[in-house]
Formats: sequence, structure tokens, C-alpha cells
Amino acid sequence: MCPTSCLGVLRGACLASVEPGSSEEDIAYVNRLLTFIFAADDCFDQLMQLPNQPFVMSCGNQLCISLSHTLSRTISVAV
Repeated sequence: MCPTSCLGVLRGACLASVEPGSSEEDIAYVNRLLTFIFAADDCFDQLMQLPNQPFVMSCGNQLCISLSHTLSRTISVAV
């Protein structure tokens, strides 16, 4: 189960991590993480300008991590 800090306005699959020596959790949304991993350099810069929220999935399932469901809506917003 995701920590409660992942359950904001848009719920989504997330990873929570804590750096050594810190007590603060860092949250990474899985659909954002996968999109950034496979983004071309020019798209990466545009994606970085978007708010740090999980991307809205075109299938309506916020736990979905299919890149094809992420990219169709994300790219149109970023351009």
C-alpha cells in the first residue's frame, strides 16, 4: 500500500524512499518515473515543467502503468 502522502488529489502507484540520514520520505509516481526513463531529451525538459503529480491515465485507472495510456495525454499537455 502506498503511504498516505501518495493519496493526494490524484491517486497513483508510487514508490516511497528515504535517503540515509534523512527522516523525510521522497515520493516518485510510477507512471511519471517510467515516462521519464523512456523520454527523449527534448520531451524530458517539457515533462519536467509539469506539476509533480501522477499523470492522468487515458484508461481512467490511476494504478495503470502502461506507457501508451500515459503518453497520449501527457505529450499533448506538455507541448
